[in-house]
Amino acid sequence: MSIMGEELDIDASGILEKTHTIPEIGQMILSDIENVTNGKETKNEELGFSEFAIHRVLPSF
Repeated sequence: MSIMGEELDIDASGILEKTHTIPEIGQMILSDIENVTNGKETKNEELGFSEFAIHRVLPSF
C-alpha cells in the first residue's frame, strides 16, 4: 500500500510490487468507475474535499 493509501481510490502500486497484474488493476479501475457511477463516493468526497483545479498546458479559446 502506498503512503497515501487512505486518500487514493485505486492503488496501482501492486503492479510495481508484483502483487497485481496490469489486467487485475484494470479490472479494479473499471469496477470502481462502475461503483462511482452508481453512487459510491470517491475518497475525496468521503474526506470532504470538493475543490479541484484543471491545469492547462496550452491556452484555451
